[in-house]
Amino acid sequence: MKRVIIILTIFTVVILIIFYMVKSNDVLPNTAKEEQKETTIEDKKQPIDIPDVSLEDSDTITIDNTSDIQNEKITRSILDMPFLAQAPLANWDPLHEEACEEASILMINAYKNNKNISTKEGESAILELTKWEEDKGYGFSISLSELNEIAKQYFNLNSGRIVESPTIEMIKNEIINNKPVIIPAAGKLLSNPNFRNGGPNYHMLVIKGFDETNFITNDPGTRKGESYKYRYNALMNSIHDWDSDNILNGKSAYLVFD
Repeated sequence: MKRVIIILTIFTVVILIIFYMVKSNDVLPNTAKEEQKETTIEDKKQPIDIPDVSLEDSDTITIDNTSDIQNEKITRSILDMPFLAQAPLANWDPLHEEACEEASILMINAYKNNKNISTKEGESAILELTKWEEDKGYGFSISLSELNEIAKQYFNLNSGRIVESPTIEMIKNEIINNKPVIIPAAGKLLSNPNFRNGGPNYHMLVIKGFDETNFITNDPGTRKGESYKYRYNALMNSIHDWDSDNILNGKSAYLVFD
């Protein structure tokens, strides 16, 4: 009986040893795998060197629409402003024959103050202004610099500036910026078919717009002068400020109010 017990005991011990060995073999590889996994995860957790990229260094593209708008060629622009003929009641007496300067500055003043001018109001305004000028010692023909002074004293328009040697693009730019332009001209060079006797020796008018080939004006020298069109070169060649000796010696310039 003792012998049987010993054999069973030995057998049991052997079974336990085998079971333990098998169990150990299953656990050890898994432990190694876990260590390997942990190592791999730790490797992945290593900090990545990400450069400090500012907005200027990034690949993001900012589209500047402003430059496209600025570079877009504007082919037509016209300002909404009232028209006043220098002889509103068609009375072409010597006073009204010389009233283009007064009519031009009256149109500018009305535009700046967002007002209209009726025919009767225009007539009264021209008579009052010419009387004031006479009292101040101004002659019938008024230069750009004199008109600028009149604008300051009579209309309180203090932002006038005279631009010499203008170009077509310079005048266009004033219009685009909502600033009508007064130009002095050798009237006969304008070749306006509505003028009497080929036009006045000296003239003034307002440029209020342009299109592909023309300046668009309010020309007070004719009742048909509202939005009257002059070819670019024809108008530019006619620009001469007042010169008492020879109008063709008058400087090329314009008057504009900021």
